[in-house]
Amino acid sequence: MNGDPLNILYAEYGYKPGLITQIVKGEKYTAVMLNDGSIGICGNDMDSAVAENIPEDISDTGFRVLYNAYLNALLNYRGHTSTDGNILDLISDNKGRRIVMVGFFRPLVERALKLGIEMAVFDKARTENVIKPQESMPEVLKDADLLILSSTTISNGSFSDIVNSAVKADIHLLGPSSTLDPIFFFLPNITVIHGMLFDKYDSVLLDKIGQGSCTPEFSHELGHKVYISRATKV
Repeated sequence: MNGDPLNILYAEYGYKPGLITQIVKGEKYTAVMLNDGSIGICGNDMDSAVAENIPEDISDTGFRVLYNAYLNALLNYRGHTSTDGNILDLISDNKGRRIVMVGFFRPLVERALKLGIEMAVFDKARTENVIKPQESMPEVLKDADLLILSSTTISNGSFSDIVNSAVKADIHLLGPSSTLDPIFFFLPNITVIHGMLFDKYDSVLLDKIGQGSCTPEFSHELGHKVYISRATKV
């Protein structure tokens, strides 16, 4: 798969706004609920809020966020694999490899620090001490053995450049914005897509999204961690 994943998914699945019964736009996330109660969310781009009237234009940042959330509601309830393991094991199981993280995932960073595992972390929206300078990322990615990649890179348009730079890394897509679709496995180094499901018609979740809640404020109580892997694709 080359190019922009959202373009490819748009060509495959299209966009049917008539299926949408509710759109909730918060500070951190946008949520879409379909007429069967399925809910998908996507992290908002830090540089562009989702507008009220969004053109159906895959190059428009606001539509990309909305469409990513729509796809997650449409696709993520299919043949996912529930995870019984701990995502934190992704760090300890890869000790000794060159680990790069794009998008700051605090529990994984804290696990690495606790175990004394070196990891290069990049996130242009964060200022924690562990964050590496953004300009060094392309060179660091070239040597990565494992890339933990935020799925918000799909909607913000940085996904392809990052993946193309990480030429030898096993790539794990991670976060509530993940679209659990096997189309991503056409990229040979995408190994696992970790995402999140929510109970259908969950008004508490929608309220939290609208109130601007960040991931920990809804994921532990209301989210169900799921994944698909190259070995168990739907």
